[in-house]
Amino acid sequence: MKHYLLLALLLTFAGLMLVSCDDTPVEPSKSDYPLELTVVSENSSVELHWTELTVSSFEEYIIVRSQDPIPDSPEPELIGNAIIVERIDKVKVTEFIDFAPPISKTVYYKVFGKIDGRFLPTPAVRVDLSIQIIDLRADFTEIDQDKQEIIGFDRTSQSLFIYNYATEKIRVQTFASFSNPTIRIGNYNGVDEIYVTDQSGVMYIYSRANLHMIRQSTSSPYSIDFIYDQGRFILARYTGDVVIMDRATLQIQDIENGIFNQRSLLRGVRTNDELEILEVGINQINKYIVEGNSLRRVGFITDIPGGSLKTAEHPDGRQFVVNSTGRVLNNELEFVAKIEDGLQFYNQIEYTEDGSQLFTAGFQVNEFKLKFFDVEDEYNKISENKISVSPIKMFADDDKVYLMSIVFLNGAVRTAIFNYKIP
Repeated sequence: MKHYLLLALLLTFAGLMLVSCDDTPVEPSKSDYPLELTVVSENSSVELHWTELTVSSFEEYIIVRSQDPIPDSPEPELIGNAIIVERIDKVKVTEFIDFAPPISKTVYYKVFGKIDGRFLPTPAVRVDLSIQIIDLRADFTEIDQDKQEIIGFDRTSQSLFIYNYATEKIRVQTFASFSNPTIRIGNYNGVDEIYVTDQSGVMYIYSRANLHMIRQSTSSPYSIDFIYDQGRFILARYTGDVVIMDRATLQIQDIENGIFNQRSLLRGVRTNDELEILEVGINQINKYIVEGNSLRRVGFITDIPGGSLKTAEHPDGRQFVVNSTGRVLNNELEFVAKIEDGLQFYNQIEYTEDGSQLFTAGFQVNEFKLKFFDVEDEYNKISENKISVSPIKMFADDDKVYLMSIVFLNGAVRTAIFNYKIP
């Protein structure tokens, strides 16, 4: 009997030794935490919801964010790139939307409830963000939303490329050397083409299928901006004139005096067989009618306080925002609305695809912001949110807006595409 008892004691001791020698960490289960955390990220923002603390000694909720896994500690530890992204001192507020997460594919969140100087944590939750990273610097681009493609020029690698933001892949890329190019797309005789001009004054024509250069024009004065319409180019040149160039011959067909020696932006509105061209510059707008290969100036205004920086055309062509003070005009060059919030801090403005909202993004008071305005309600502001970066280009589809930005990642300059749900 004594032998059996001794054997049992030895086996028990051996089992304890095996347990104590096994240093494999045990992952805590959700039930081990006093608070629960739910995280949702459909776009480039992150929405957090957590359990409410129902105690009278509540002090605050602390939200910790990191690009690396957050340690399973009983109190906030800011190790590595971990930061406190928000403190909330209202016990009933149990949600937070992070509109400015780091530029990373993966991010981690953890919430700590503080009561009587001690902490009640949630588990750390990993989130995969909807941010696209292009391994190119896309400073100069044109967007084709029908084919979900970005046609761009990377001045670092000196290459022209086509990127599909639906498949997140570069479809084709070729060497090209430009200086501050303007890129447009069009179709000529059933062939999709890409048109590029830069400070050399040359017009380059590429096949969109393979980026093979079809032809180029001889040098002419530098074009600040241009549009393509039905086999012809309308160009605003730095010499202060607006010209029509025929696509087939690449010869200038007509010239009109334009805005002299100023930054000009062109927009075209087609009504039946008539094409209206608006040339928007600093404190002046010119209006032209294109008939065949002839160009005729039919109106202008000069009293635009604040000067124009960017233009945003409404999808139906009936109105557009033209200047830094947020003035809205119609095609008859009449002021029809004023955005009281102002747009002087924002470097990009666009309408949503259905034209119901105007959105703008840029840098203001030490942070980047994205704002939406209601077009039908006299452009009153709908929402305002912090974002991670300032965009160089923006566009929208049915329910999201896309912001392109130049970022610095892993020692190299890249292009990031963020997307946010339209409110």
